[in-house]
Amino acid sequence: MNKPDATPGGKAGKRDRQGRAGSLFKPAHIAYNPDLPITGKKEEIIQAIKNHPVVIISGATGSGKTTQIPKFCLEAGRGITGRIGCTQPRRIAAVTVAARIAEELGGTPGAFRGIQNPV
Repeated sequence: MNKPDATPGGKAGKRDRQGRAGSLFKPAHIAYNPDLPITGKKEEIIQAIKNHPVVIISGATGSGKTTQIPKFCLEAGRGITGRIGCTQPRRIAAVTVAARIAEELGGTPGAFRGIQNPV
């Protein structure tokens, strides 16, 4: 397993399985949609993510799980030196979700997202 390369100023580079360096992403400010029901549980969920290796979250369709949980993970310190995975049953859904989260984080779709098709 490759370890991240720490550099001054808190920036780090991570090497993939082929030893190539990649950039990591941590937005300066993470905005949440206050209209989504899951946002009301944000602090509780972030604490659970910080304190436990596995957290199971269930909620109604449209509650914000898919778009907000990856941002909760970033705020909890996850995904800074690794990856946050979000699975979807169809490739088009995965591409759409990745693009939407990138947009909400103020990034360029494709700059810090990846999609892997099932084997």
